[in-house]
Amino acid sequence: MSTKSIFLTNTAHGVVAELSQHPVLRSHWEQLSVIMKGSTARGNADRYSDIDLVMYCDERVRKTIVDGYYKAGLTQRRDGIFMFFDGKGYDGHYHVESFDQLAGYFRDKDFIHIWESQNVVPLHDPGGRFTEVVTKGTQTVFADPLAHIKRAYLDLQLDLDWMRHPLRRGDGLSAFLHCAKIVQGLCRLCYLLDARPYPPDKWLIHYLGTTRFGKQQRRRITAYGYSSSKAQTLPKHLTLMEYPLYADGAALIEAAGQFIQRVYGVQDWLQRWYNYV
Repeated sequence: MSTKSIFLTNTAHGVVAELSQHPVLRSHWEQLSVIMKGSTARGNADRYSDIDLVMYCDERVRKTIVDGYYKAGLTQRRDGIFMFFDGKGYDGHYHVESFDQLAGYFRDKDFIHIWESQNVVPLHDPGGRFTEVVTKGTQTVFADPLAHIKRAYLDLQLDLDWMRHPLRRGDGLSAFLHCAKIVQGLCRLCYLLDARPYPPDKWLIHYLGTTRFGKQQRRRITAYGYSSSKAQTLPKHLTLMEYPLYADGAALIEAAGQFIQRVYGVQDWLQRWYNYV
């Protein structure tokens, strides 16, 4: 854990103690679960990090809290988000969500929010309610990981297929965007292959090495992404495999397909993806 994470974590405990006596919050305190998320919770906070707290409660309580803040003149917002606080040597913010919103991330397969909800530090969780929602939700959403993997793999094949026309036309910017989308899709697939949610884009590469396929292919994936900078000088009217952006992307997707087959067995949609999109 970084020195900044230790400092901010210790500070967060003090902030939570103060919030427990807040005139709006204190009467609802035992109905609230308070978690810390972000880089501080993950232990890799740096000079740019702050304290990011989320309070979870029933929707009725959430509305009461938001109304209480508004009537007290503490916020002009009515959505319960971005209630900022300042401190000595740190910055941070907190907001209020409902447990139904939290459960909804799992129902909607919102993998980024699921990832964020898994990488937290519970600072106040009466009865373990937050932990229970996340645990049950994770078990449900990854009961059939192959369904998520299939969708991600098919999307990759489509993105590669759609790149053919920009390449042949010499449309460098469009080819660049397709390449970026393929890199994003490959990175997201790395996590799904391990039955894990994927993080937001700013952390997608950072944690890639913690996945099996990502550990194997990280250098190739990042090299492929950087190679898109050459798209500005695309020649026109070549065959697809003469374009490195296409050939290298196809090779990475093929490697992903081989990994899927080794881990999950033979799947018809790996060879005949065009019949499933």
